[in-house]
Amino acid sequence: MLKRIGLFSLFLFFIVSSFAIDPKNAPPPNTNKTGIPHQISLNVQVISQFNIDKPPLEPPAKLNAPSFKELDLSGEVLQAPAYMELTPVQKLKNSSFISCGEPDDVADYSGMVSDYLNGDYKGVDKNFQSLLRYPYSPYLPMGYYVMGMTRLKEQDELSARDMFYNSCKYTSMYQQSACEGYYALSLKLNKTPEFINSPTYHKELWETVFAIKNGGRYSTVNCNDFVFKNYCSYINDFIQGTIIPGYYQNSLFFRSGIINYFSKKY
Repeated sequence: MLKRIGLFSLFLFFIVSSFAIDPKNAPPPNTNKTGIPHQISLNVQVISQFNIDKPPLEPPAKLNAPSFKELDLSGEVLQAPAYMELTPVQKLKNSSFISCGEPDDVADYSGMVSDYLNGDYKGVDKNFQSLLRYPYSPYLPMGYYVMGMTRLKEQDELSARDMFYNSCKYTSMYQQSACEGYYALSLKLNKTPEFINSPTYHKELWETVFAIKNGGRYSTVNCNDFVFKNYCSYINDFIQGTIIPGYYQNSLFFRSGIINYFSKKY
């Protein structure tokens, strides 16, 4: 009997020993037998959201009526000269009337004129460079004019404008034509001109032209004093709103419409 009890006790010991856990191999706390922790640490960022209710849109207490301004578009309609009405270059018939000119500058200017009339524009420029050695020569303003005419032949209107400007500043037989050429090219090239103060030429026509262009005050002019006589007649017709065939008839038609509008004749 005791032998059986002893064997049974030994059997229980082996069973208990097989299910016993070694402390060294014991799983850490808060874990199961598989080694997976029961608790997991996570970094969580909390983002708050605010809903702002915008106030309802309401019309203003008073609406301002749009204002209208009548514009005189005459300056936009005005045309530049259709062609250059310049004084032709002429040979000096007798240079003795200018006694202060030195022989070399006279020869240079005469060479410029001859080359221009013969169509040798490179020769004109060469003689002009030689003439520039005499800054006080009375032939130099006329030399600038011949160079301006040469640049026009070469289709270089910007350079021609500069040449006419330098000729316009001094008294010569071409001063009036040079000044008008300068103003005409300024208008055509959309450049603001410098009105040169000189008692020896007339500028009322071109002051009127740029007054129209810039929205200033203007009136008709006497065309007898100007080289651009056809253009001057056009300006007078433009001011009066007269429609005539020929010189810029379309712009005259628009100008007539503008005058009728502002005078309430429509």
